[in-house]
Amino acid sequence: MCWSRRPTPLINAIPQIRHSVSHEDPAQLRQQLIDQIRRFELSCQQSGLGYEVIIGARYCLCTALDEAAALTPWGSRGVWTSNGLLVTFHNETWGGEKFFQLLAKLSQNPRRHILMLELIYFCLLLGFEGRYRVLDNGRSQLETIKQRLLQMIKSVRGNYAAALSPHPTDQPVLRKLWRPMIPLWACAAVAGLAACLFYIVLNWRLGDYTSPVLARIYQTALRK
Repeated sequence: MCWSRRPTPLINAIPQIRHSVSHEDPAQLRQQLIDQIRRFELSCQQSGLGYEVIIGARYCLCTALDEAAALTPWGSRGVWTSNGLLVTFHNETWGGEKFFQLLAKLSQNPRRHILMLELIYFCLLLGFEGRYRVLDNGRSQLETIKQRLLQMIKSVRGNYAAALSPHPTDQPVLRKLWRPMIPLWACAAVAGLAACLFYIVLNWRLGDYTSPVLARIYQTALRK
């Protein structure tokens, strides 16, 4: 399993929750996320991922989803304030500090922990700030962390366009420049000739319509 190539619904839920102004049933949403997390764990187990990876991934996802909900008008009160996902699965109320402690530990061996580093990068990319949300100049520090983390991932994966990259790069495609079969000056000459012919025909047709009218005008006697 590799969520860097196929993001899970839980990752996609982070920005959806963060940008939602209201929600009819936060408790039901919480239960749906709990069910998805359990399916995520099962999928990781079936893919052969280790216990530490599964627990670490679950911790990061719960922390990011809880923060996304807490920043909404409907999530800052009610069921999420006392019974968030992190409380449900890890018996912790806030993971904004441990999230970055985990990142520091995993960064010591990027090749071994590349999946977790990618997951953390995606969470940061989708707006998770944790402890840096309340620090002076925290967002600038967080931007530096994201850039270093991206370089660390590239050192292992190479320069690939991740599925959630803010600036995905397309694979280079060779395109042949369009070259007209007829020279442009010849096209312009033909267009000019057609315009002249159109003007001559139009002028001739107008002449047919206006001649009888002019004749009647000339034949009308002026009143003295």
